[in-house]
Amino acid sequence: MLPAAEQAFQHCAERVRASQGRRDAAVCEAAVDAARDYAEAYRAALTAALEHEAVLHGLRNELLARGNLPDGAPGAANAAARIGDLISSTKRSAAVRHNPEAGRRLLAELMSNPEATF
Repeated sequence: MLPAAEQAFQHCAERVRASQGRRDAAVCEAAVDAARDYAEAYRAALTAALEHEAVLHGLRNELLARGNLPDGAPGAANAAARIGDLISSTKRSAAVRHNPEAGRRLLAELMSNPEATF
């Protein structure tokens, strides 16, 4: 049997580990909440980008329709194809690297501020 002081120390250490586990779980939940809020801004930005793309697709489709008329506009099919290429190349060229630092900062801040956001 361990001396009373050592048993008390082990009991305290177990309580600390349990508290740390609850804290870590709470930080993870707060991170999900912050991500959910941030995702709304992400959705809005994606919607705006897709609205721009929709305009370009609309122009491409209108040119295709005009090019397919019996008295079709000269060059319309070619212009439609070039706009399709422009849409594709624009989407391919829009790239960013993942940003792990933002997540690190959020998790560090959540340790002392449960209301922290990105």
